Amino acid sequence: MHNDCVGLASTSSYIVHCTSSIPYSMNLPRRHRFYWFTGLGFVAWMLFFDANDLRSQLRNWWKLRELEGEKTFYQEQIEAVKAERHEVLGSQRLRIKYAREKYLMKKRTEDVYVLVDEAGKPIEK
Repeated sequence: MHNDCVGLASTSSYIVHCTSSIPYSMNLPRRHRFYWFTGLGFVAWMLFFDANDLRSQLRNWWKLRELEGEKTFYQEQIEAVKAERHEVLGSQRLRIKYAREKYLMKKRTEDVYVLVDEAGKPIEK
């Protein structure tokens, strides 16, 4: 018997309890082992098997970052449209200028020439 083993006397047999050779979880009373394994099972379930497992959480986190980037882009677009709208609704002369440039509108006595690039698309300012 080693120095770290303790002998426990019982009425029918002699039981040897060695603390160093038995894993820590086996030294716990049965009730505590139940809670420990139940907690470990719960953590494993939440990390790997639940609908909101770790992989889903990471995927949602990345998607959130992408959507926040898109939100910034669309907010900038909204500001540009608001500025353009303010420019167009400023006066009658500006409305006419906008219609001529954007929609190629003209008077009956005018000719409109559209400059195109190599792909055949109109060149805009």
